[in-house]
Amino acid sequence: MAAEHVPQHELTDAEITSIISTQFADLAQLRVTRLGEGTDHVAFDVGGQYIFRFPKRAEVAAALNVEVQLTAWLAPQLPLPIPEYRWFGQWGAHDVQLLAGYRRLPGTPALQVAHRPPPGVADSIGGFLRRLHDVSSEAAAELGVPVQEDAGEWPRVAVSDLRFAAHHQLVDEAHLGQWQDVLSSPPSSRGIRRRLLHGDFAAEHVLLGTNGAVSGVIDWSDAQLGDPALDLAGVLHWGGMALLHDVLETYGRVSERGMRRVRWYAACRALADIRFGMMQARGEYVRAGQRALEWSSR
Repeated sequence: MAAEHVPQHELTDAEITSIISTQFADLAQLRVTRLGEGTDHVAFDVGGQYIFRFPKRAEVAAALNVEVQLTAWLAPQLPLPIPEYRWFGQWGAHDVQLLAGYRRLPGTPALQVAHRPPPGVADSIGGFLRRLHDVSSEAAAELGVPVQEDAGEWPRVAVSDLRFAAHHQLVDEAHLGQWQDVLSSPPSSRGIRRRLLHGDFAAEHVLLGTNGAVSGVIDWSDAQLGDPALDLAGVLHWGGMALLHDVLETYGRVSERGMRRVRWYAACRALADIRFGMMQARGEYVRAGQRALEWSSR
C-alpha cells in the first residue's frame, strides 16, 4: 500500500557486484544476479546460496535494521525457517545505508508452483501463524516493530485499484458498484488485541520444497503489530475459503467479525496484486488477484 518512490540513485548490476565483492571477500568469486525490485528494496542472488537486499531509501534502511533484529529474535520461536541475516555492509556515497544478506532458504515461492496448495500445507501454515501471533507483542515492540497503520488509507487505495482493474477489463463492471461500497466501508477493528504479524503473508512469501512441504517463510519487511486478520487474509488470497478453513483447524477459531475483516483485507490485497501485476507485466499476480477477488466475495 506504500506510495511509489524514486530512488536517488539506481544501482547497476556491476555496482552491486563491486560492492559485494569488495565488502565480502569470501563471496567475491560468486556470481551476482538480480532477483527483483520492489518499492523499497532491490534483491540479489549471490552464487545461488545467499540473498542480499539493498534498501532504496534511508527510512527503508532503518526498517531493514529492525527486521534484522526481529528475525534473529523470532527464528528460534517459530516452527518453520525464516531468513537469518549473517552479512552486513553499507552502500551509498552520500546517504550511507545498510545492506544485509542471509543464506538462501530452500524451496520455490508457492505463487510460482501452483495456485492450489499441496496437501499438508494447511497444517504447517496454521501452526506457523498460531505461533507467530502468540509471541510477545511487547518484546517485538521493544525491537522497534511498528504498529499497524490505521486503515484510513486502505479504502481510498483499494477503490483506486478497483477502478484501474475495471479500466483494464479485469473485473466485472456489473459488480463495480457493489465492490466500491464494500471497499469503502472497512469492518471495525475496534478492541482488537494487536499481535505480531508477518504483514505481507501470501503465496509469494511461502516457500515449498520439491515434496510440496512448506520449507520457509520469507520477506519480513512488513512485520508489524496489528490485526491478525491481515495475515489470515493472505491465506484466503492464496487458496480461497477451502484453504482458510483448513488452516483454521490448526490455527484456531476466528469470530464472524474477524472473518469479515479477513475477507475485506483479502479483497484489498487482490486488487493491489492485479494493479501490481499489470504495472510490472507479472501475469501470475494478475491471475492470483482475480482468483482472490472472486474468493473474497463468497
